[in-house]
Amino acid sequence: MIATLSLPGSNGYGVSVTLTNRRKLKVTTFPEREQILAHLFELVSTEYRLDAPQPRGSNGIQASVGRFGRIDLRFVPETKVERPAAPLGCKGDKETIQVGWFVGLVAFRGERGYTRVRSKKAFGTMTNAPSPNKNCAKETGRKPQERSPPQRTRAALITMARRAAKPGAHLLALGATATAGNRTVGFGAVRLSASRKGKEFAIDTFLGTARRDRGRIQEQGTAFALLVRGPYFRVPDLTRMTSEAALAPPKPFRGDATYRRESADQVSWAGDLRVDLPGFGVVPLAGPTFKTAMCLDSGCRPKK
Repeated sequence: MIATLSLPGSNGYGVSVTLTNRRKLKVTTFPEREQILAHLFELVSTEYRLDAPQPRGSNGIQASVGRFGRIDLRFVPETKVERPAAPLGCKGDKETIQVGWFVGLVAFRGERGYTRVRSKKAFGTMTNAPSPNKNCAKETGRKPQERSPPQRTRAALITMARRAAKPGAHLLALGATATAGNRTVGFGAVRLSASRKGKEFAIDTFLGTARRDRGRIQEQGTAFALLVRGPYFRVPDLTRMTSEAALAPPKPFRGDATYRRESADQVSWAGDLRVDLPGFGVVPLAGPTFKTAMCLDSGCRPKK
C-alpha cells in the first residue's frame, strides 16, 4: 500500500506526503510545479523520513513529525482504477489505484519557517500493489529499483561513456564528503568529455547533499544540476586529468572550488563552493574537513 498526497506550501514550495506499507513515512518539500517545469535540470528539495506504524485496518495517515508538525488524515475514495502491475511483456495481477481526498489535518513547518502548510483536506491516491510475480521476474530479469534523477543521469553518462569508444572520450568523477556531529555533507561531480574536430566538449552533472539525524527523523537536503554545458568543470592539464580541476557549478550552487592532488596520499579541496538547502540553510561544499577523491570513472570514493 502506498498513500500519496501533495499540498501547496508557503514561499513558493510544495509539500508531498508518502506512506509506504503503512509504516514508512516521507515528507518532501520542493519548488512548486511551475518552478520544476522551468528548471527541470536544476532542483533543490528536502526529505524527512521516519517510521510511522499505522493502526491495524487504517485507511489514512496518522503520525507525529516531531518539531515539524503532525498528520492525522483518513482517506475518502471517489474513483478506482486498475492497471497491470507486472513489468511490460509479463502476465500478472493488477494493482488498484483509488483516487480521492485525505481529510482531517496535515500541519508542517520547515526549519526556520522556510515553508509552512496547514490544511484539513488534500487530494491524493491510495495504491495497492500485489506481491511481485516471481515467475515473471525470472523471465524478464531483475526488476529495476526506483532511482532519483541524479542516479538516472549518472547511469546515462556511464552508458554514453561506454559507447564513446574513441580514445579522446573520458568520464571524470569527483566525490567529497565531510561529517561533523550528526550532519554529513556530500558533493559529487561527473564530467563526460570528448574531442571533436580537435576541440573538446563536455557535459557536467553536479549533486550536493546534506543529511542529519533528528532522532526518529532522518532529514536530507538535495540539490542538483544535471547535464549542463559550459566551463563548469575545468581540467587545466588534459594529460594529467586527475591531478587538478576547477569547479564552478551553475545554479542552484554558488561559488567555486579547486581540487589538487599534491601526492598519492595528499589532496586539497578548497574554495567557497556552497548551496542553500531548505531547512539546512547555506551549506559549505568545500574546505579542509572534506575527504575528496577524483578518478577517471564513476566509482571513485573519497579516501577515509
